[in-house]
Amino acid sequence: RIGTADGKGACPVREEGWPCWASASDRMKAEMPGPVEEVTPEMIVRMEKTLDLAKLQKEKGNAEYKKLSYTEAAAAYSKAIRLVEMLKPPIPEEQQAATRALKLACLTNRAIVLSKLEDHNGVIRTCDDALALDPNNEKALFRRAM
Repeated sequence: RIGTADGKGACPVREEGWPCWASASDRMKAEMPGPVEEVTPEMIVRMEKTLDLAKLQKEKGNAEYKKLSYTEAAAAYSKAIRLVEMLKPPIPEEQQAATRALKLACLTNRAIVLSKLEDHNGVIRTCDDALALDPNNEKALFRRAM
């Protein structure tokens, strides 16, 4: 028996050996190798899967934004950003640009959603993160100034 995160009762160990409170990102982080000099085919597949999950979260955020569900949209964009940030170097060159573009899009999208939610400090922090990636990003500059 393993105690739950809230300390109440116990939760069973999952089949693959992970406790019930372990999130998918916890499992992915543990499976990601440390610093390496050579990118293996398995690492590329894992990176592609992570990017695909991040893209799905971005699409979910876009759908929630269209439905005016700003809180859900912000959560989806945040999940996408966390997934992208889980990718560890070395990242193949062809994936670096896609990874950077995806993170930047999710950051600027999250900024507009936070603006709709009137979380002005969140907008500034999110735009600062976007501007760290691209100091000339017009969306981030504009949204930070709003």
